[in-house]
Amino acid sequence: MAESTRLSVNNCEGATTDLQGLANPFALPLQVLETNPPDVYQTAARTLSLLLQNVVTHPESEKHRTLHLSNKAIQARVLSAEGALEFLAACGFVQVEDTLVFVEDVTLVENALRVLQAAVPAPVPAPPPPAPQQAASVDPARVKWLAEQKQRKQQEESERAAIRARIAGNREEQKYRVVTDSKAALIKGQSKGTVQNATQMGLDGKAGG
Repeated sequence: MAESTRLSVNNCEGATTDLQGLANPFALPLQVLETNPPDVYQTAARTLSLLLQNVVTHPESEKHRTLHLSNKAIQARVLSAEGALEFLAACGFVQVEDTLVFVEDVTLVENALRVLQAAVPAPVPAPPPPAPQQAASVDPARVKWLAEQKQRKQQEESERAAIRARIAGNREEQKYRVVTDSKAALIKGQSKGTVQNATQMGLDGKAGG
């Protein structure tokens, strides 16, 4: 069995086995762990639960009983939280160079796992997504541009309607002129002819008429 190293747990310094002799060896490191920001604490607590569960499930597996301190995931998710290393020490892990090795009875880890899982609060439900009209941000410049485009379109429609009305009016006027000119030409043609007086027409009463 590897030699236990001395760790400081919330101002309590001693060998790992001494720390485990406390009435509740997880209380002090857990209190330190809970002082981290909520997201850091949640991540560390859930990762610790996973690591401890692996030890319980595979108690004879050296892979699951060993944690490499150089592992980036361990550093980011566990060691970055204040109190996480002390909690692992209270669980029965001892530091051997750049690794943590579990050297105690699995019962200790089972107890630590129950304490840790009871301390981790349930995740807060995500707030409902905002309504579509609230989700979309209003861009004043775009609103102004759309209003200008709408006004310009209405103005163009009005101008096109006026042009169409003018064209229709010109066509009606042209039709009227054609009809009027035709009537005038017809009347003028009928009025042309020989002008005769009464004598020429034999209406003067003379004989031989």
